[in-house]
Amino acid sequence: MYDRRWLGRFMTLVLSYTVAGLVGLSIPFIDTHITLIWAPTGIALAALMRWGLSLWPAVWLAAFVVNLSIGSSPWLAGGIACGNMLGPVVGAWLLRRFGFSPLMNRRSDLLLYLLLGVVAGMLITSVNGVFQLWLANVVPLADVFRAWSVWWLGDAMGALVCGIPLLTFRGASVKATLSGPRGLELAGGTLLLVGTGVLIFTGPVNNEALYHPILYLPFFLLSWLAIRGGVAVASGAALLLSAQAVWATAQGSGPFLSNDVHFSLAMLWGYMATATIIPVLITVLVGELQVSQRRLSLASLGAELGMWEWNLEDDRIAYALETAGLPPLPNEANGTSLRGSMHPEDVSLFDQQFRQHLAGQTELFEAECRFKITGGDWSWVLMRGQAVEFDEVGKPTRMAGTMIDTSARKAAEAALLESQAQLQQSEERYRQLLSNSPVGILNYDRELVVTYINARFAEIMRVPMAYMQGLDCHDLRDQSVIPALKGALEGRPAHYEGQYRTSYGGVELWISMRCAPVRNEAGEIVGGIALIEDITARKRIEDEERRQRRGLAALNDVAALTHLPFQEQLRQALQIGTDHFGLSFGIVSEVVGSRYKVLAHASPADTLEDGQCFQLGSTYCDITLKQGDVLAIAHMGRSPYHRHPCYELFQLETYIGAPVCVDDQVYGTVNFSGPESYERDFDDGDREFMRLLARWIGSAISQDRDKRALAASEQRLKTIIETEPECVKVMSPQGEVLQMNAAGLAILEAESLEQINQVGVLNFVDLEYRDQFAALNQQALAGRSGSLEFTVTGRQGCVRWLDTHAAPLRDSDGQITAVLSVTRDITQLKQQQQKLEQLAHHDSLTGLPNRMLLAERMMQAVAHARRQASGFAVCYLDLDGFKEINDALGHEAGDQVLRRVARRLVETLREVDTVSRLGGDEFVLLLSDIASQDQAVVTLARVLEQVEAPIVLQGRECRVSASIGIALYPANGEDPETLLRHADQAMYGAKDEGKNRYRFYCGSKALLS
Repeated sequence: MYDRRWLGRFMTLVLSYTVAGLVGLSIPFIDTHITLIWAPTGIALAALMRWGLSLWPAVWLAAFVVNLSIGSSPWLAGGIACGNMLGPVVGAWLLRRFGFSPLMNRRSDLLLYLLLGVVAGMLITSVNGVFQLWLANVVPLADVFRAWSVWWLGDAMGALVCGIPLLTFRGASVKATLSGPRGLELAGGTLLLVGTGVLIFTGPVNNEALYHPILYLPFFLLSWLAIRGGVAVASGAALLLSAQAVWATAQGSGPFLSNDVHFSLAMLWGYMATATIIPVLITVLVGELQVSQRRLSLASLGAELGMWEWNLEDDRIAYALETAGLPPLPNEANGTSLRGSMHPEDVSLFDQQFRQHLAGQTELFEAECRFKITGGDWSWVLMRGQAVEFDEVGKPTRMAGTMIDTSARKAAEAALLESQAQLQQSEERYRQLLSNSPVGILNYDRELVVTYINARFAEIMRVPMAYMQGLDCHDLRDQSVIPALKGALEGRPAHYEGQYRTSYGGVELWISMRCAPVRNEAGEIVGGIALIEDITARKRIEDEERRQRRGLAALNDVAALTHLPFQEQLRQALQIGTDHFGLSFGIVSEVVGSRYKVLAHASPADTLEDGQCFQLGSTYCDITLKQGDVLAIAHMGRSPYHRHPCYELFQLETYIGAPVCVDDQVYGTVNFSGPESYERDFDDGDREFMRLLARWIGSAISQDRDKRALAASEQRLKTIIETEPECVKVMSPQGEVLQMNAAGLAILEAESLEQINQVGVLNFVDLEYRDQFAALNQQALAGRSGSLEFTVTGRQGCVRWLDTHAAPLRDSDGQITAVLSVTRDITQLKQQQQKLEQLAHHDSLTGLPNRMLLAERMMQAVAHARRQASGFAVCYLDLDGFKEINDALGHEAGDQVLRRVARRLVETLREVDTVSRLGGDEFVLLLSDIASQDQAVVTLARVLEQVEAPIVLQGRECRVSASIGIALYPANGEDPETLLRHADQAMYGAKDEGKNRYRFYCGSKALLS
């Protein structure tokens, strides 16, 4: 999908191409289709170079409209438009491919533009156009070559006259050129050029201008503008002059007007081409000349030369070395003394070069030798010279030349060789770093044109590397990154994090991009660099975690509903679920056979009622129960169930539901649905939410057991949500805290290290752990790491459990200077362990030991009895009459009976005995140190009496009794399972005998109390 910037460029190109084309064809050369001046080619070529090749449809559309407007058939107009589009596109692509610079500041750029843009590109348009005209019988075969040459000339003219100004124009550069006195100078020159054009084309001399010297004055003015203003100003002025010439000729005046319109256009073409190429060529040559001058200035800057003159007839040498920084040479120097001060290894080479020059074999004498300097060292000197005087036979009699100390250069050359090797290694490391960087790297210039990307960038953006090279970032489909890219060009680091759609494949990503300016050695900003990370996976995880946190929060809200009446719990839980998913309907159902009954609902008014029944087969719950797990469908119409009766009857597009189980049996479902398609696919977090909600609803239905499950679920949710801060501190051998992070200050409830050191960190440790804490620090100071769990009390009195790991901290000499410790707050973990211990071993309704803890205590009783050669009794107790109270007064009344009976049993037995609830109205009494039936009878009688005592419920007096079966260790069994089974059998015997009594196990019979 294209942005507004692209559409604006598209419309601009279509309009300018169309207008220029209609104007050009108003003066046809051959038929109505061919003219010697076709400005649209320059407009199209410049637009594709500056704005990108993606605008090729605009070129085709404009060309089609222009050809259609002059009476061409749609097929002919379309065929010509294809060539008019393809030529500029190929030309622009080739120019980019061969490194063409739109600034055209090199001869190679001008040559590339002429060969690839003008010649090659326009060759395509002219060949295609004439071929289309020949196919349409517009141009006969005999005129094909002439028509092609005229077509090509017209397209080339447009590429030259219009293309070059549009390509080279840069607002900031032209503004800088036209500022100050030079701007006034250029403005005056332009006005003079325009005035000269008026004189030539519309003035009193225009009829004779073709042979008048004034006709060539504009070329001098254009050359002046090119030298002073650059190619953009000069080519723009040439465009103005060309416009004057075209307008005047079209109006019937000017030097190019003749009875032969073809002759007029040909002369006009030659004049315009000359006016355009001359200033461009002069600008290029001036630019290269300036570069050469700068290089020459740099080459000669600071050259410290010594001068010498050698009289060859008397072998005397004179020096001028005072300011050259050269080594001292003999005062009375001659060839012998000169060679004597040279390094012996260099004398032969010196003589060889000297003889060759004197023999006329070399134009310049040059020798680089080492000369001895003060201290016995050697200094390199480069001697250059030539013969300057000769005798009558042409034999040299005098030489003159220069000397320069090249010791520094020689040293630099050696250092350079070494640095080049190091540079190659550094470049290789840098290349490997860029190639294997885990982040994408993008370099761009001040025009936001891409100059480099690494492989990781191409991988992140799913784009070929060649596609990005030279890409103008203004052409990106998604412009959201442009402010950050521009921010770096303004000299400040910039950052963008958000969604991004790639231009190449339209892929939606989440990216994190950090941009920074790139400066040259002068500190000027020459571009920017962007480091890009693909954070799509991280964002997806964050979204999932966010939804999970919302889900956990919603489940936490659901878990807080236990104080409400049962029906209200379900209704509010469903309301929380509909809010969480954003769906209209939430239902808890009871399924019996093929009947689906609405147990509770949260839905729009007047849509559902509690107790309302449906056929199970007409609801999505039918699928849910068959699947046996969560069923989640975001688009039912596109799912395999789109022909289900529920979809046809109710048009519910979104559905998510889960089975509800009570006592390991399927009870019904909990589900949420709505008529609209869901905004996303349901994920594992949504399914887990439904499973937990279904479990909670099952817990609400079965109360006791499921309340424990709900508490465990809430605890797990809290554990998931909670985070544990870690404290990092450094402590001196004297016990002073040298450094501590914010998490440590928060643990000790302090605001600064001073507050901690005023008290002493040891005094924050609770008394029972202080010795161990001090020993741990001494152990670390001795060079051994260690760990410790202990409690501290903060400044505000908060007690926390901490887990710390201490290690020695050494200096650069390996000496232990301090103790480094990492401490984390494990208070919640300790509390969690205590709560889990309570939930794992006790009944949630009565607080009595559960079956698990009972099994442990029975094993302990067996082990104790074996060691002590003693015994104990296992009593299985079942309440009589409890079901009638529960049915008559409700479950809450039944719970009160169970709690009171449990309290009476605990108060009746000894502390060494155990009272356990197995479930329902069944209890087990574990009586320690019972060796015979007689020892148990007294206790059992008290138990029956306490259980039978009246209980007042809801203003009514109620009674229950107990039936008890007893098994003795070791007489009736030597392991817990056998004893419990025998006690259960004896309890049923007591019930059969009339209840409210106890029986001892006695083989296949039970002994009545």
